Amino acid sequence: MTDRIKRLESLFLAEIAGFISRYYADEFGGIITICGVEIKKNLQSAKVYYSLLGHCKPAEKIDQIFANIKYELVSYLAKRLRIKRVPALIFVLDKTAQKAGNLETLLRKIKDEDQNK
Repeated sequence: MTDRIKRLESLFLAEIAGFISRYYADEFGGIITICGVEIKKNLQSAKVYYSLLGHCKPAEKIDQIFANIKYELVSYLAKRLRIKRVPALIFVLDKTAQKAGNLETLLRKIKDEDQNK
């Protein structure tokens, strides 16, 4: 991966997180965190990974919110980063925290079963 792509990913991460926290934080019904951005080498698309904490709206509503703000966000990024073309944004729910919680629960159950034997 080139240094330019890495720099763009970190800039996109900071700007998208700032945009959402400034203008749309209340829309999600919980805490939303932008976890990472992965930009393709050809700069055609960028996956934006996010996670949800708290009592957030259902996944369908979250997808609709992202669909509604996508073009405003692209315009914001073009102005802030001064780039000619902003990649198409694809929002992806990052389930890492949820998977880690499930794994921790399983390990706790195994530990409890071993102690009961």
